[in-house]
Amino acid sequence: MNKIQPGLARDDTTRKAPGTRRTKLVTVHGTGAGDTTATGDRWWQHGSRFGEEMKRRLDLEAEAIDLEPYQWTEGPNSELQRRAAGKGLLERILCYEDEGVDYYLVGHSHGGSVIYSALIQAERKGRELRHLKQWVTVGTPFLNYRPNPYIFQRLTSMGLTIFASGIMALAISATYRAMKNRSGWLPEEAVVLEALSTALVLYGFVSIIALFLIERRHRTWFTRKQKQRVEEKYGKRWLGLWHIEDEAISALYNVRNVSVPIVPSTFLQPVVAAVQLLVVFGVGIYLIQDTLTGKEGGSMLLWAAKTMTVTEADLSPGTEITVYMILLMLLALVVFYYAIRLANWLMKKTFRAIGVPLSWLLNRVLWASMRERAWGDDIVQEAVSRVEPSPPEFKRSFDPLPEIVARPLREHSDGHAITTLNKVRLILGMSRDAPPSADLRGELSESLKWKELIHTSYFDVPEFVDLLAIGMHRAGLAQERGSYASPPEKLDQMRAWLDREPVSEEKVPEPTS
Repeated sequence: MNKIQPGLARDDTTRKAPGTRRTKLVTVHGTGAGDTTATGDRWWQHGSRFGEEMKRRLDLEAEAIDLEPYQWTEGPNSELQRRAAGKGLLERILCYEDEGVDYYLVGHSHGGSVIYSALIQAERKGRELRHLKQWVTVGTPFLNYRPNPYIFQRLTSMGLTIFASGIMALAISATYRAMKNRSGWLPEEAVVLEALSTALVLYGFVSIIALFLIERRHRTWFTRKQKQRVEEKYGKRWLGLWHIEDEAISALYNVRNVSVPIVPSTFLQPVVAAVQLLVVFGVGIYLIQDTLTGKEGGSMLLWAAKTMTVTEADLSPGTEITVYMILLMLLALVVFYYAIRLANWLMKKTFRAIGVPLSWLLNRVLWASMRERAWGDDIVQEAVSRVEPSPPEFKRSFDPLPEIVARPLREHSDGHAITTLNKVRLILGMSRDAPPSADLRGELSESLKWKELIHTSYFDVPEFVDLLAIGMHRAGLAQERGSYASPPEKLDQMRAWLDREPVSEEKVPEPTS
């Protein structure tokens, strides 16, 4: 099957007669889970095991329902790419809106973020999604972005250059006006400087005001009101499924509070030894510099020896000069020893005084960079304020999965983790009979099947597929066939969990640390 391109353009020639229009089930993969084709064994593809399991539970006949995988390349960990993918998804579902076709959206991981981005962009465009019947997010860590408070934090390199030059122009003009009454400038010089100061003020104000207006016109962020309207319009059509121990949600949630020092305050101390060696070497060179350069008078040490004798004749070989030289060397060693100790102490204190604030700054920069990479935060104008299992500004959220579904997920993950750990032990040579690995990195990569994580195991667990099928049946996707994996009493518990009213934002359990 040909690759399905994201952002399918609307085309009137593709419209079907009302009697042939079929409901669309759109699947959206998560970060790094994309593929070049829409057919395969991944949950979102045609022919996947998950698709077959859903057909056992629901009447998903091809004559009535179309499975439409939405592919956004490989799913890069980038907020810019997620929003671009949301724009492409919106273009596709607007085709369905124009055709009057009902559709359901299911997204895993940041595939749910792509769906949410499509909804909020529809709100920005003023488009009503009347044919959206349900949107399901599975293990989605929603990133709540807020615009940076100060304009210089929201500017790109060119805008920042203009802003800085405008501030500098105002500062220079203010400095001139503060000094002009105390200066000795000639009248003709004062006229020129006054005109220059006025021009700088005009440039400063015009450039800064222009930046404000341009940014306001081309702002990229979504407002709180737009996010709130998404909940008002589509909140009741949302089904949020997530495990309390989901690794992706927990990791992205907890990384915001991690600040363990990476660079210690003593990181400059090793420099002391190197500087000390250079000092000793420099002092030694200084003491014998005359001898090295061949100047008359000999070295500094020889001069010191001469000064300790009464006459030049005392420098002839004999007992007196030998004693003088020994005493001189001993004195020099003592002075040199304490001088080095003093210099070492001073250098340690100095480098520590520099290292404490510098390590604090470096740790902040490093952790900020690590958070941005983990979140895929590549938007200049905005920053992540919160990470939650529910969309930003939603007052209600879903509880984590009930234990009748959470336990099988946990057991599935644990079982595969044990198997993988045994393989890793062999690869790393932790077993006595393990042969040496020729390609350690490649073998480790192949040993990981990503079923070791709860986050990537949802669609492999029958109990979860049961819960999802019941939820989508209730939203009107298809009739039940009854071939569930769980016994009737567990199915009743799943229905009871789905019947519960979503909890308020304040009562949502936090992901595990």
